[in-house]
Amino acid sequence: MKPFKLTIIFLVFAFSGCGGGSSSSSEPVAAAFEITGVSKLMKTYGAPYLVVTITNTGNLAAWNVSCDVYAKMGNTYVDDSFLYFLSGGTINPGESAIDDAIFFALSSHSDYDDIVYQCSWIEVD
Repeated sequence: MKPFKLTIIFLVFAFSGCGGGSSSSSEPVAAAFEITGVSKLMKTYGAPYLVVTITNTGNLAAWNVSCDVYAKMGNTYVDDSFLYFLSGGTINPGESAIDDAIFFALSSHSDYDDIVYQCSWIEVD
């Protein structure tokens, strides 16, 4: 089995004036996400896919959480997919959400050796 690498890039969008700016502690008030689970599976029609769990590890809620998912072999991007958690609903601090990333141009999970996640969300309070 080939080694599997994981790269995560997070992009955050926040509305100005949405609160969240005052805190009595030195800890920043923000949503923060971590990929907490990835399962590699195959669809019945032969497409490899990932079941991805994301968790809000921050202290502010976020909605419209999505990730572009890129499969790479070496330095070449070989396929891409998209995750849209809770159909754009709110993920509160401490909550997790699950979605599938399907790769239609690949025939197996051995067709890539790295997965890159580029995620974004909108913070709300």
